[in-house]
Amino acid sequence: TVSSQEIDLDSGVSGSLVSSNLSGSNPSLNTISGHYSSAATRPVSLPADASLVKAQVKASMEGCSKEDILQLANDIQSDLGSMKDRYRKQRDHIRQLLETESKSNSLQPQFTLISSLRQSLNLALQQNNTLRSKLARIHAESDIGELPILAAPQEATLTRGINGSLSYSSSCVSEFFDAREYADSGEDTDDDISDYDISDTAESGTEEDDNVYLEADSSSSPVAETKVSESTMELEALSTGRRRVLPVPKTDTEGVNLWNLLRKNIGKDLSKISMPVTLNEPLSTLQRLCEELEYAELLEKAVKSETPLERIQWVVAFSVSCYGSYNARASHKPFNPLLGETFECVREDKGFKFISEQVSHHPPISAAHATGTGWEWFQCLRIRSKFWGKSMEFQPEGKVQLTLDLGDGRKETYIWNKVTSCIHNLLGAERWVDLYGESVLECKESGLGARIQFVKASYWSTKRYELFGTITDDEGSVLQNLFGKWSEALYVGKAPSAKCIWRPGALPEDFHLYYGFSRFAIELNELMPSEASSLPPTDVRWRPDQRALEDGKIAEAESIKLGVEQAQRDRRRQRELGQIPGPYKPLWFGETNLEEDLSEEETKPERWTFNNTYWKTKSEGFQGIEFEPLW
Repeated sequence: TVSSQEIDLDSGVSGSLVSSNLSGSNPSLNTISGHYSSAATRPVSLPADASLVKAQVKASMEGCSKEDILQLANDIQSDLGSMKDRYRKQRDHIRQLLETESKSNSLQPQFTLISSLRQSLNLALQQNNTLRSKLARIHAESDIGELPILAAPQEATLTRGINGSLSYSSSCVSEFFDAREYADSGEDTDDDISDYDISDTAESGTEEDDNVYLEADSSSSPVAETKVSESTMELEALSTGRRRVLPVPKTDTEGVNLWNLLRKNIGKDLSKISMPVTLNEPLSTLQRLCEELEYAELLEKAVKSETPLERIQWVVAFSVSCYGSYNARASHKPFNPLLGETFECVREDKGFKFISEQVSHHPPISAAHATGTGWEWFQCLRIRSKFWGKSMEFQPEGKVQLTLDLGDGRKETYIWNKVTSCIHNLLGAERWVDLYGESVLECKESGLGARIQFVKASYWSTKRYELFGTITDDEGSVLQNLFGKWSEALYVGKAPSAKCIWRPGALPEDFHLYYGFSRFAIELNELMPSEASSLPPTDVRWRPDQRALEDGKIAEAESIKLGVEQAQRDRRRQRELGQIPGPYKPLWFGETNLEEDLSEEETKPERWTFNNTYWKTKSEGFQGIEFEPLW
């Protein structure tokens, strides 16, 4: 048995033990157990018997009330909950820090790539500006005034085989076919050249060829060290007093499904099919004919040349220059002119005046006439357009006629045909234009002629836009070779002594935003205040749907376009019913062979000629002229 004195002593010790243990885990619990342990004294030592300790703890618990124990449990639970909350917050904070660090590490390579791309872009822009300056300078310095007349070579056979393609990279010429030295080799013929040889040589070029071609270019157009400043180019552009950009950029055509429009017309003529206005550019076909005179200074050089060979070289360059802007204009088509629609263009800065008229609607035929200092130009054109699934082909009909006045009653008349053009990848995003066929140019007065072959792009070669040809006398002897690219430059002669006689002008920096227009094309539809009062009401610059498209009013342009096309159909029906007297007669171009009653397919562009009355009638204010309302 244990005496009461020992129990009291042990009770005090056990109380002190409980208090010490609780305060070790949570200091706030010291005060809870203090009321039953404050009077106890700390023992010197504890007994080894465990039963004695259990008895002491039991005795101390009996001394506490249930309320005290419940309060103690609640306090412990509260402290554990707060500790859990703090743990969760620390865990979430650490997790967030780890995720942030991971994202930073993953984005570091992208930042490096973006920085590298920016540096490459800046370098490309600098090179582009340098190349533009070189192109402008070379274009200004190119001249064949002192080009000697070359004697006819021994061999005059022009074969179709392609042995090699001399090409190089320079400021304005990326690749050129060198027209091959046909006269130097009479061994190769069409029968001797296999398909394998053509495909193999079309894809390859040697370093030696590149050096030879580079030598040819450097000898013909020496590059000066000084650069043409941008301010000088701007002053030249502003000298005409005309606009430099269109009112608004072109409209997005992503919402137009060409396949749904064209799939039912594969292989058919599309000239009679109405297209959405968003597929058009704000120019008419009549204005596109005027664009062919952008390089009219070539005709002035032809007039001033002393020999027939020099003159025909300049005329060939002019005939090729009309295709210079085709490659940048593949995404949109011009407006189809209404019957009786006209376009006038007087450009004193370029030295010509131009008039065109839509003389027939079925079939669609456009006639154009222009005069300059010492030259007169005329063409009557019909274009047959066909859709072939992934491409659209345009086949021109009609001849181009140019007459040079050499003084002393001497004149030379040149006649040539145009070649076929085709827009590829029509249903894709990146469309491109290819020209192919042979253009034959003749001059009866001098007996000289030229045959220019536009090379069709092949599927096994990346070469595009190439042409080559020869100038021959009346006996067929070759007097001169020509080669180049219709989109970049035309050369005469043979490498390494070939000389450039034409290069297209540089396009505006943002040309892709404005339908690929050149500066000259941008100016064509501008309605100058000084011209507005003297223009006839049939001039295309008054056409409301074309003007609305140029101003970016797409819905309005579409509505007006449907209206003017329906009005034209109504006028034709009224003529057929006799409600409008007589067939339509053009005002400024006369029709020949009226006694022949030809069908629509038999009607040829050559039926019309310029009647030389437009400019005189305009000077009289178009008095007595009844214009048919077109819009």
